Amino acid sequence: MKPHYSALLAVCALLGGVAGAQAADMVTLNPVVITATRSAKAEVDVPMSIEIMQGESIRRSGATNLHTALAGVTGVAYKSFGAAGGHMGTMSNEIAIRGIKNGTLVMINGNPINARGKYYLDAIPTERIDRVEVIKGGGSVLYGSEAMAGVINIITKDDAPSSLTLGYGNYGQRQADLNLNMDGFSLGLHREHWGLLQHVTELDNFRYADLPGSRKDSLHLGYRFSDELSVSFDKFKSATDYEYYYFTKPTNPKNWPGKIGDLQQYRTYTSDQRLFQINYQRDDFTARGYYNRVFMQADGGNFYKISRAGAHNPAKGKDRFYNTKEENINYGFDLQKTWRGAKTDWIAGMTFQHEFYDTSLYDNGDDQYSRDIWAAYLQAEHRLNDRDTVILSGRETKTRNSTAGMDYSNFSAAGQWIHRVNPDENWYLNVSQSFIMPTFSQIFGRSGSAVPNPGLKPQKGINYEIGYKKVHEDHLYQFAVYHARIKDNIKVELDKKGGILQGYQYINSEFKNTGAELSMKYQGEGPWSYRIGISYNNPLYKDNGAKAKKPYWDRSYGRWQVNGALTYVQGPWSSTLTAAYLADRVGSPSSNHSSPEKPYLLTTWNTTYRFNDQNSLSLRIDNVLDREDNVSHSGTYYRSTPINYLLSYRYEF
Repeated sequence: MKPHYSALLAVCALLGGVAGAQAADMVTLNPVVITATRSAKAEVDVPMSIEIMQGESIRRSGATNLHTALAGVTGVAYKSFGAAGGHMGTMSNEIAIRGIKNGTLVMINGNPINARGKYYLDAIPTERIDRVEVIKGGGSVLYGSEAMAGVINIITKDDAPSSLTLGYGNYGQRQADLNLNMDGFSLGLHREHWGLLQHVTELDNFRYADLPGSRKDSLHLGYRFSDELSVSFDKFKSATDYEYYYFTKPTNPKNWPGKIGDLQQYRTYTSDQRLFQINYQRDDFTARGYYNRVFMQADGGNFYKISRAGAHNPAKGKDRFYNTKEENINYGFDLQKTWRGAKTDWIAGMTFQHEFYDTSLYDNGDDQYSRDIWAAYLQAEHRLNDRDTVILSGRETKTRNSTAGMDYSNFSAAGQWIHRVNPDENWYLNVSQSFIMPTFSQIFGRSGSAVPNPGLKPQKGINYEIGYKKVHEDHLYQFAVYHARIKDNIKVELDKKGGILQGYQYINSEFKNTGAELSMKYQGEGPWSYRIGISYNNPLYKDNGAKAKKPYWDRSYGRWQVNGALTYVQGPWSSTLTAAYLADRVGSPSSNHSSPEKPYLLTTWNTTYRFNDQNSLSLRIDNVLDREDNVSHSGTYYRSTPINYLLSYRYEF
């Protein structure tokens, strides 16, 4: 190991081993959950597999954004195209829950932020997060399309202390956070910068890529008029640069003008999210409204153009220009009313969302699509006796005014049964249906290599799950066995010849997965706390149709996953070591058979020392073992960032 990294580890070990006078603030062992059933319940009473990431635990882990923090969730596979969860524009980092690539609905304070199935969690800083509720196993009945794999609800806090944080690290890392909270007003500014990372990936068997740099910026403005009414505006922007070089001659080159080591092309991938929300809650009535605008762009140039025929021709004049743009706008509302009875509680609500998809910016055409999505849902929670409760839910979804003439209609249902052994111990059974409409980008993809598929069908799925939860003294135990099946699962199929991309198209396929998850969380009065999760699953895909390239069940992701965190908090010191391990992995190209892939092991060590109530110093070391792991799950290799550190100072006022 390099000397300066060894020194950093020694410092971190010293910091983690020093004991102070008394334990610091503790996180809650059995927190209240709202997202799973749209009603407040203790975690042990929720009849679904869930994981609660509390803000204090996230910050102790050293995660600077939500995407990297989610790597430690049981049943979630991590993916990244660059440092700190970097993305490639529309090639975003999906959160694959239980092997399902698409179908994760992401919300902030109960409002959806997905744009045509995409979300950019790497740009969301952790500073203002109160907690994150991760619901696994489907949530379409209560939350609509895109919640097939699960729901991630980010709950922010508006009473955090005002603070300033400055960070410096290797690989050009720079970080700055400013948060102000006063008399109901909140302001947050975040900036994160990475410098050069070399040879992060190998593409097409003849190119590799460097990342000259990446930037992440966010702005938050919020105002709470009263305990019932609040408004907020958030802007998240990230940009990542890529440079592609030849490391060998292409397969079957024709008049190839380049030389090994030449710059073949460069790209800058940008995502710009702007989210406006208004939230109102009084007694048993909730009203939410939102407006989301997401702009995505990829621009750059080609020194040597790779044609679809495989020929390589020198660019004429300056670099051959490349620029793709698209805009997604969603706005809508969610109204909910609760009635509480002696034996039965009722929840009824309706939602509306208008979707707008615009790719005319790409080629000055008229490719603009929109549709209105209406839905009504109803849930009844009936207490059969002191021990048994049944929850039944239904949702009717209809689309209207689609400019493409594609309107969908669907009814989904769910049922849960909870058997209470005692107030701290429950068994549950959960059966839920899910439904996802194809996005306009999947049907009418607009780029140089996208092939439209107007015949793309909605995907429908069902999840069966039986689970057990128990709070015993200072431990919370959860166990679940599940089986998921999806009909007409939507996936992308690539067309390559000689290692060169010819085009891609979204198609329908089949999906199934059977697995088991076991997790344990310990939070006692002493300085030590920990959590550990173990899961086994076997996600399988099979293509449909007479011309299917994969008419057989093929594996994806990995079968075994172990993740956890160990935290030591004593007096002014806190130190957390986190790890996520995914084994028995395969890489799954869209058209070729999957092949074995090396397990990944993601590790982070973060230590903080508080000088007093206002001043603290933190040292985060990421990729502690300096592993070179592939953090992609397709046919392409993207390397994990080498061991890196960030030293940051925080001042609260």
